[in-house]
Formats: sequence, C-alpha cells, structure tokens
Amino acid sequence: GKTNKESKTKTKQRTTYPPYIMERTDVWCDETSIHITVAVIVDVDVDAHVHVDVDLDGGLGLGAGTGVGEEKWLLQFMLQSNTIAVASLTKCQFVGPGKGAHWPNWEYPLGLVDVSIEEKMPSSAYRKLMEGLECMKIYPQVGSKVVDLGACPGGWTAVMRRLGSTVTAVDRSKLDPVLMDDDMVTFVKGDAFAFTPLGGGGASHNDDNVNDNDDDTWMISDIIAYPERCTELLHKWCGEKLANYMIVTMKFQGEEPDLDELDNAINVVASHGYDCRVKHFFNNKNEVTFMIWKRHTGTGVAENESGSNPLIGKPMYRRILPKS
Repeated sequence: GKTNKESKTKTKQRTTYPPYIMERTDVWCDETSIHITVAVIVDVDVDAHVHVDVDLDGGLGLGAGTGVGEEKWLLQFMLQSNTIAVASLTKCQFVGPGKGAHWPNWEYPLGLVDVSIEEKMPSSAYRKLMEGLECMKIYPQVGSKVVDLGACPGGWTAVMRRLGSTVTAVDRSKLDPVLMDDDMVTFVKGDAFAFTPLGGGGASHNDDNVNDNDDDTWMISDIIAYPERCTELLHKWCGEKLANYMIVTMKFQGEEPDLDELDNAINVVASHGYDCRVKHFFNNKNEVTFMIWKRHTGTGVAENESGSNPLIGKPMYRRILPKS
C-alpha cells in the first residue's frame, strides 16, 4: 500500500550515512574503573569527545590475556549519539564444544563473521551452517560421515563437501547436478523425518563401513517445518544417539517466535545427554539455529581455534586489540 514516493524515500534513508563516525578510541583502567574516551567526527567536520566510566566491583586486573588459562574480559561499547555511549564489561566464559568457543567471543567485532564463498553455491542458505560451525569452533575432519536432512538444493551438503566429508543427503527432490554427480555424496530420496542411518553414527543405507565408535559423526538439517516437527527430529536423533554433532534450524510461523516450543526442544536435547547452544545468526531469518553436541564425546573433530580454517569464515570487521 506504499506509494512510489514513500518507497523512494525509504530507500534513500537506508543509504544515508550516520551523522557521526568513530575515529579513535582510548581505553585505560585503574583499580576500580575503566575509562573510555571516544573521539568522533560529528557532521563530518566537527570534533567531539565522549567519555565513559565503567565502575568495577572491587579491584580487577585487566589484560589482553593471550596465554592458556588466562582470564579474558570483553569491553564493548555502543555510540548511540555524539554524546551518549553505552558500555558493558563481560567475562568471556568457555561454552564449548570447541576449545575456542567462548561467550562473548572476542574474536569477532559485533559478533559477526563473514562466511561468504566466492564460488557458486546451490543456495545462499549455506551461510547459516557456516556460522554454526564457526560458533561451535569445530568442524568435521576429512572423511567424516554427515547426514543432511532436507538437503535440496544442496547448500549445506556443498559446505560439508568443501570440508572433505562424505555426505548422505536425504530429500524428496534431487540436489544440484554437481552434487548428484559427486561420488562422495549419497542421495537418498525420501522423507527426511523418517530416515534412520544403518548402524547409527551418520552412516548411510549404502555404507558398508560403519564405525559405531567414530566420534566425528554429524547430522545437519535446514528443513522447512513447524517447530514441533523440529523437536520430534531432535528427540529421535538425540534419543537414538544417531550422531554426536548436529546443526539444525527451527523455523517459526508468523511474527512471534514460539519460545515455549524452543524451550521444549532444548529440554529434549538435554534429557538425552547432549549439550546445545541456540542462536539467531546474522543469516537466520524467522528461525534459530541449534548447535548440539554429545556430552563426553572424544576429540574426533577438528578444532577451529582463532579462525584457523579459512574455509569456515573470517571476522566481518577488522579486530583491534590493545598492544601488549
């Protein structure tokens, strides 16, 4: 119902630059406070400064914390105007499953990771899977077994093939022709919710080399379904221990997310001996991503500490750390 004039106005507003930008930040601390001075440019030609003090409860020694076992604290602040800034100081805590998986994550400014791939991919949905892998700080090793449920057209399968995994792709419709011709992709035509790998551990119906003790087994799914169906899928795969690692999206209907069903799914995962994180990533739409791993699982997966694998992603914005 918008007129052309209204639409043009909105488009122009989206491309307008903010009236100020940050130019320089100075941070220093004493025993009880952190002091921040932000130098900004207002209206592109007028200098201004914002000073923020963050009081600490008791003395606290802050440092870059680059050694193993050292505490890390993340100082974040948001400049809301040329005179108002909001600051937070949060201790970075290990959440797993990878050794480098902490919250908050100091490696990515604004928590954003660039997961774009230059080569042609079957769909843009691949970005959600890559964000999940980057958040977990692990990825499958070469030769690992992966089941992709609801795989068509193959964006998620393509990501796992780039990492060297063998993939069983389940869907009623065929994948991208390149993937259909891939010897390391086994296509199973059928209902993704009804599929069960023979022998568990991510093995396909045509796989004669099943290793039930293999830690590096994955299930990934980006099925379009009601939230309750996602919970049913997690109940089956976690309850039957069909994979040790899972990345699954739960899609919502309407404008409001079904938080009750989301909590139900989290409890189902936990009841079967798995841990999980749930996040709404930059590339998620009306959905969230479950990142699930079996408790006390061995170290069969590959670690991605400090973005060691360029196939996964890189910071969207340049990271600036204090000089040691």
